[in-house]
This record gives sequence, structure tokens and C-alpha cells, in this order.
Amino acid sequence: MDKNTITNDEIKEELEIKYKSIYALENIIGTLNLRNRHVRIDLQDEKEYNKILRSGKLTIFGQLIECDEYLPAPKILICSKCNSPEHTKQRCLNSKIELCRRCGQDRNDNNDHKSCEIKCHHCGGAHTSTDYFCPVIQKFRYELINELKTRPDLLPTATQIFIPTDCREHGSKIKVLENKLTQNQISNKNQHQLIVHHSNFADQSQWPSLPSASLYSSTTSLNDNLIETTKSLSNELKIIKENYAAEQKRLEERYNNHLNLMNQSWLIMQQQMQTQTEMLNTMDGIINSTLFTSCANVMEVLTQIALKLLNENNHTELNPILALLQQQTLYINDKKSIYTSHQIKLNMLIEKQREALKSSLNTIIKQPNVQ
Repeated sequence: MDKNTITNDEIKEELEIKYKSIYALENIIGTLNLRNRHVRIDLQDEKEYNKILRSGKLTIFGQLIECDEYLPAPKILICSKCNSPEHTKQRCLNSKIELCRRCGQDRNDNNDHKSCEIKCHHCGGAHTSTDYFCPVIQKFRYELINELKTRPDLLPTATQIFIPTDCREHGSKIKVLENKLTQNQISNKNQHQLIVHHSNFADQSQWPSLPSASLYSSTTSLNDNLIETTKSLSNELKIIKENYAAEQKRLEERYNNHLNLMNQSWLIMQQQMQTQTEMLNTMDGIINSTLFTSCANVMEVLTQIALKLLNENNHTELNPILALLQQQTLYINDKKSIYTSHQIKLNMLIEKQREALKSSLNTIIKQPNVQ
């Protein structure tokens, strides 16, 4: 069976027979070809992980496959403003605008920079300005790795960095950068502690010495101090809780008093609105029943008098007066009709406003009590 034809699921099923802690398995992008294939396997159990690394081999469907620790290539810090390495956007001095990594133009010029022309503004190549194919990025990465090679002490403890193939020296088999000085110091410290531990118990035939009386007295005093401190802290916590409860109670009382005052104010407002409504209704009744009616009656009486006085001798003088009286009568009736309709609409609006105000104030006053 060709190893490149085996699916990842088949590999995982085969390995899970022996290694139970496998939880992820995937191909490494860009490594699949006719001769080679690299697969990344993640395990949860450290013992199984170290066992595979020590053996350096895995058996899959009768084929012996080499395995090594996966270390990702070092990522480079690239500015998201000018797309240049070695600094961040906050400390960028190369550009005043944010450059598109595809075309190198202003990224905020309202153009579609998801489909713009791909042309690196570092070297003019047909790739994005942050791509590792860019000679500028490659040069910076090469210089960075060479600097870390000469100064491995700059790396944190227990840190390993994979050296890309193009950054290795010709014929060198070293693929990992690590801080060996710090690791040696830790190893020497552990060995020293181990030697001291063995020297302290070298003579097992001797009886261990008993602690002195002063040690017991100091321990007792320390315990007493701890007990007193614990009691003091407990009392302090109790006082804080009591003060908090009292403050909460006072706040609740002030809040309830405030709500009661608001409720009383609302009742007074309701009474005032009812009084004003009664006054307006009374005035409306007087105007409607007295003013318009009286004016209409006066016009009617004047019209009847003019008709009785009308004859052949004075019809020329009285006809215009009769016409004017009839016109005024119609005008008064129209005014009365418009006024009555207007008052009805205003009364309806006042009623709606009263209901809306009542609903909103009831919500403000009653809802906190419900909660």
C-alpha cells in the first residue's frame, strides 16, 4: 500500500489501537508530494508522546515510518500598518496610512481590497507584502535566526524553535534552537539538590535528633498568633456584614419613602387634572349653551323685526339688512358646529393623555415593588 494513498482516518484508526490519547491528526500543508508526506499527530498523554519520540519510529499497516517532534517555524512580528517586519502598528514610523498587503495602496480608501491586484510593495513581486516568499521577509527571518544562533541565551527557558531549511548552514543537522545554558544551569541545580539530599541521609544508623523545646514554644506561639488573627479577621468580617445590612436597610427605607412621595404627588396631579377638566367642561357648556344660542336668538329676533317692517316703500333699505342677518346667522351656526367638533376632539385627546400618563407613572411606581 502506498503511504500517500492512506487517508488520515485510516492512520488514526491504526494508531489508536496502541496509542489511546490521540485527539488530532492532520497533514502539514505544502509537504505532500510523490516521495514524501508529513502528518502532524497531537496526543494528550505525555507518556505516550515521549515514548514515540524515544523510539523515533511508528508502524502503520506494516510500514515503518520515521517520526520526530513537531516544532512550528518561528513567526515574525509584522506591522499591520506598513506591512514591514520588526515592529508593531503602535510604533510604526514608516507610513502615515494603513497599507493594503495586496496592492500597497491605502487600505481605507473605500475600494475593494479583497480583489485588488496582488503586487508586493516591498519588492514588486506577484505576492502579498507579508508573504514568506518576499525577499525582504526572508532576509529579516534569516538575520533573526542567525542572531538567535549567536545569542541562544535570549531564548526563554524550555523553548525550542524550529530552524527552516533555508536558514540552516550547509551540511548542518541542527534543526532546533534552544537555550542550552539555562537548561544546563537547571540540570546542575537539580543534581546539587540531589547530592545534598543524599548527604543528609548518608548515615542511616544514627537516630534523628529531636526538636528542641524552644522550637515547640515558638510553634505554639505562632499557632496562638494565627488563632488570634483568625478571630480578629472573623470579627471584622462580621462587623462589615452587619454594617452593610444596616446600610442596605436604610437605603431601602429611603427608597420606599421616595416612592410613597411620588405616589402622593401623582394622586395630587390626578386631582388637579380632574379639577381642570371640570372647569373646562363648565366653560364649554356655558359658551355652547349661552353665547352661541344667545347670538343665534338675537339674529333670529332681528330678522323677524326686519321682516315685519318690510314693505314696498322700504324694501330697498331692509333687504340688505335681512341678507346680512341671514349671513350672520349661518356664520354663527357654522362657528358653533366647528367649536363643538373641536371640543370633542380635545376631550378625547385629554382622555388619552391622562391614560398614558397614568400607565407610565404606575409602571414607574409599582414595578420596583414587584421586583
